[in-house]
Parts: sequence; structure tokens; C-alpha cells
Amino acid sequence: MPSSATKNTLEKALHSRAEAFRNLCGKFFSYLLLEPDVCRLCRQAFSSEADSRVSEVNSAAGSPGACEIYKATLLSPGRVKNAENLHYLVTEPQDQAFDLRSGKLLGGVLLQLDKKGLSVLRQNASDHEFEITFDLLKEASRKRDKDRFWHSVATMPAGDVREKDGEKIAAVYDTSVKDRRHHADIMGVSTDRKQKERHKKAILDIMNLSISSTAEFRGGVFAHHARSA
Repeated sequence: MPSSATKNTLEKALHSRAEAFRNLCGKFFSYLLLEPDVCRLCRQAFSSEADSRVSEVNSAAGSPGACEIYKATLLSPGRVKNAENLHYLVTEPQDQAFDLRSGKLLGGVLLQLDKKGLSVLRQNASDHEFEITFDLLKEASRKRDKDRFWHSVATMPAGDVREKDGEKIAAVYDTSVKDRRHHADIMGVSTDRKQKERHKKAILDIMNLSISSTAEFRGGVFAHHARSA
């Protein structure tokens, strides 16, 4: 039987943990109550599944990109920092989005930039999060009776995606989803057609600067998803 001193120590430890948990819950619910209205509008816009999602997000805080000052979801580990790397999964075949001969991404890869947003993973995403992402892409192709192979990964710093030569060209949001807390979205910030095209070209150039094959990325852990030679 444990001594009375040991019992007292255990009781104090349990009491301390219970108090810490109550404080944490109190902070969480206080945050929900005090959450700025604009933040709620941003999160409501992020939950949209329509092609107008980017437009809804840009309007939520009054100006394009303004929602970046808030965490996009409660699941998020934090807002995306400029120094973070973002990873885009390059799969094939991708019509009008990827040139297999040159290994470069084409303009079609940014089709969703001004619609639903371009889906990427943050640098701290686990291998499991990458596997889930590819499985979702593969399943979408399977439903159309098509194959899908994981060719490579385009990596770019979030800060370079957000701004070029002092001009805002895109916004990057911490759009965590179930089982993928390090999911993020790149969204366009312009309404002018010519400006949109200029921004897309700048982003595409950044994405094409660093493309690693599945054999190279993270030590080749995803190489088995590539098309057989």
C-alpha cells in the first residue's frame, strides 16, 4: 500500500493537472466568445466549397488577403509564416498542368488559384499527411476510371508566394482539415484580369524553381507512388 505521503503527492499532482485542464478549457471558450466578428466571417468563407470560395475569403475581411491575420481554423497549428516552405504535389497525367518532358509545371496548375484555392502542405506536414493527400487525388482519378501517379513535389517559401518586389501577389492560409493539420491554401488577391495573369506567372515561376522527384523528396519515401519506368 502506498504511504500517506505518497498519496498526498499523487493527489496534489492530480489536482494540479485538473486545474490546468480547467484553465485551458476556460481560455478556449473565452476565445470563442471574444473572437472578432471579422475572424468568424473569414472562417465561414473558408468553409465554402463553391468555386467562389476565394472571392468569398477576399471579401470577408474587407480586402484581399486580410484574413491572413487570423488562424483559418481551430485545428490549425498556427498561421503560415513567410519562412515556411510549402509543398505542392505534382501528379501525372495532369492535362494542361504539367509537361512531362521538361518536368515543369504549366499555367493550368493554377486553375484554382482564383476559385477554390491551390491546395498545398506545409513543411511540418507528416509523411502520413502527404499519403492522405495523394490518396485523395488518386481516388478522384479512380472515379473517372483514370490512373494517377505521383511524379514530384514543387517546394516554395510562403513569403515568396505572398509577395514579389513589394507587391502582394497571393495569400497563404492555414486551412487545416481533418487528419491534415498542416494543409494550407494559396489564394489569389486580385480582381483585375491582367493583374491576375501577371501574379499567376510570378507564382508559377516560383513553383518551378524547386521541383524534386518522388525518389529525391524526403529520402524517396513516396517513390513507390511514381509511374514505373
